[in-house]
Amino acid sequence: MPSIAMSAPDHIAISLTSPPERDTMLTLATRSITFLSINNPQVRLKTIEAIFTPDTVWFDSDGSGHHGHDGVLAHSTIVMDRQDGTVHSPAEDVKVCQNIATSRWRVVPEGTEGDPGQAPSQLGGNVIVVEGAKIKVLWSYLDNFQPPLRPSPEG
Repeated sequence: MPSIAMSAPDHIAISLTSPPERDTMLTLATRSITFLSINNPQVRLKTIEAIFTPDTVWFDSDGSGHHGHDGVLAHSTIVMDRQDGTVHSPAEDVKVCQNIATSRWRVVPEGTEGDPGQAPSQLGGNVIVVEGAKIKVLWSYLDNFQPPLRPSPEG
């Protein structure tokens, strides 16, 4: 079976003496979800620049990898175009260990994100690795893959 090679960061700094502040980790994990609900691309890019390192890598559930701020913006635009009228919102509490955090999310119709009874069209999660006070690597995964809502690896 052929494998797909993806470029990853050369190294990830893990501080054993001073991991990022817990509040920073919680905020970044939450924002790694909610930036996909910012419709204005210029505002979304500013958010991406604020929470991701310039050399960030986003490995999405479709098997694709996206590098840097421009790559994250381009892929987020594709995801949002396919999920028009929906928002990504946190589904559970964030879990933190050193500079790694996991978070769960759900995709629901816009305007219903505060309704816990609203059935999501998608459920998934993120794993982030933080370097300094920004996301260095983001992995996203789906619990219930719905092909019409996700772009193919070819674009």
